[in-house]
Amino acid sequence: MSSSKNKRNADSGCSRCSKCCSSFMSLAFSTIGLIVAVVSYSALGGLIFLKLEVENEKQLMEITRKNVSINQEVSHVTVSCENVRVTSHKWQKSAYGLKIFLLKLLVRRPR
Repeated sequence: MSSSKNKRNADSGCSRCSKCCSSFMSLAFSTIGLIVAVVSYSALGGLIFLKLEVENEKQLMEITRKNVSINQEVSHVTVSCENVRVTSHKWQKSAYGLKIFLLKLLVRRPR
């Protein structure tokens, strides 16, 4: 009698497991289950992408920031030099002054 009772308990446990698996599978392959799977897959993919690419994006932003800064400086210099009229005499005078300055630097430099 005890062996038949154990067999019945095993059968009822197996049938409960079968019912649970069956209901889980029907939920998983229903429209709602597939929508949940796609949303979960997308969210997980987004998190993984962020984890992998965050350093690269920071470097890219830093390079972009430096480029904008350089462009602003060049633009400022261009605008400030726009109204300056350079004649050949002024140019020669400036070049000669620079030459003298550089020669003095070279002469003073200890060897």
